[in-house]
Amino acid sequence: MTEETPQEQFDPDKWHNKKITWNEKLFAKAQAFSFFHTETRYTKTLQNLIQHLKTKEAYEENAVILIEDVSHFRTNIYISTSKPIGKKYDTTISAVLISKVFTGDKLDKYKERLEQLAQSKNKEVKRFYIYHPQQEDSTHYTVILAEV
Repeated sequence: MTEETPQEQFDPDKWHNKKITWNEKLFAKAQAFSFFHTETRYTKTLQNLIQHLKTKEAYEENAVILIEDVSHFRTNIYISTSKPIGKKYDTTISAVLISKVFTGDKLDKYKERLEQLAQSKNKEVKRFYIYHPQQEDSTHYTVILAEV
């Protein structure tokens, strides 16, 4: 029997106003259908991906789960993993990202503020990733990561 690792408490200071460089960071990826940027199959897709990771013994309790809004009808879901689980799911992210932590769920406003931050550093945002860390208390953190 293996001992479960307690879930690490989210520390906003590790993500707020940071420059993050990922070089082939491994993720499992799935696509969810959305309807005009509203995820309609997000929860089921996420649960299926987590179950697949657990089956392959690749799920980490403190995994980073990223959401990328690709179009009006598609959302990408990425879950960090420690080992490959198969070509259908495996992907890597190599990018320089800037991040900010917000409380609440005003995503468009938060993206705009991060876009302004990037412009102030003479950078152009290529894409956004959203990270909603699991939290034991009632604080609703939203981490916006912008690839620059």
